Parts: sequence; C-alpha cells; structure tokens
Amino acid sequence: MPGRRAIENVPLHVSKAVTPGAIWGIDQTQAFTVIHRDAEIVADNSAFFTSDRVALRATKRAGLTFITPAGLIKIRRETI
Repeated sequence: MPGRRAIENVPLHVSKAVTPGAIWGIDQTQAFTVIHRDAEIVADNSAFFTSDRVALRATKRAGLTFITPAGLIKIRRETI
C-alpha cells in the first residue's frame, strides 16, 4: 500500500515519543496492557447550563508490560 510504513510487511507505527533514529520492536506475544484502575466517569451539568447538554470526563489508568526482556528490542541506526 502506498505510504504505508512497514519492515518485512510488519506495520511500523511512528511516535514523537521515540528518539529520532531509534526503532523499537515489540513482540505482541510478550506484551500486555495492564489496567491500574477501573475507568472513572464524571458528569457535569453546570458546564453547559444554558442548554440541554452534559459534559463527561472519563479517566483510565493503564500501562504496557512485557513478560520477558526479549519481548522488547531497540534498533539503533548507526551513522557512518
């Protein structure tokens, strides 16, 4: 597919949080999402009191964890 980023047909996702020139390989069988706290949903009627609207805020605490260090690989581009 044109414009698709991949390494050997494995999708490559780009993030501003990664150092330029670095690539992180994550083995999906070794990575899990962990929920730290159930979602909290708060409704606020006062934010839109001039009409029939309600503001909602949802907060969820979660993280990413790996079973073994081998599930996470950092690839660095060496400069010549």
